[in-house]
Amino acid sequence: WNAIDVDDRSILAVHVSSSRTSFDAIYFLKKVLEKCENKPLVLVDRGPWYRFALERLGLEYKHQKFGERNAIDQWYGLLKARLKSFWKRFPYHSSLQSVKNWIIAWCAIYNLSGGEKLLTMSK
Repeated sequence: WNAIDVDDRSILAVHVSSSRTSFDAIYFLKKVLEKCENKPLVLVDRGPWYRFALERLGLEYKHQKFGERNAIDQWYGLLKARLKSFWKRFPYHSSLQSVKNWIIAWCAIYNLSGGEKLLTMSK
């Protein structure tokens, strides 16, 4: 799970889970809201877990596959390219906590490096 500010392409929040449920979505969206001054318009794909969570939290949302939401797809492309440069695949026996630690560290470096520049360079 990740949320990107569509204006500056910075990572607002990241969450690693072993499932995708509405409860995971609520947990993640609460983390995102901690980084926002107001309730944002949330751009999502058609994942069935979003609707309940967004309505439960009273958030305005819009289903979008392309356009501004494409920043998420670009970010995942960059992440996958980085993972492939270290390993042929992400370590099979990694614990969930190890994966969380790696992703959090990578997101911090991504934000410090200027996420928008990195996404532009990866096109």
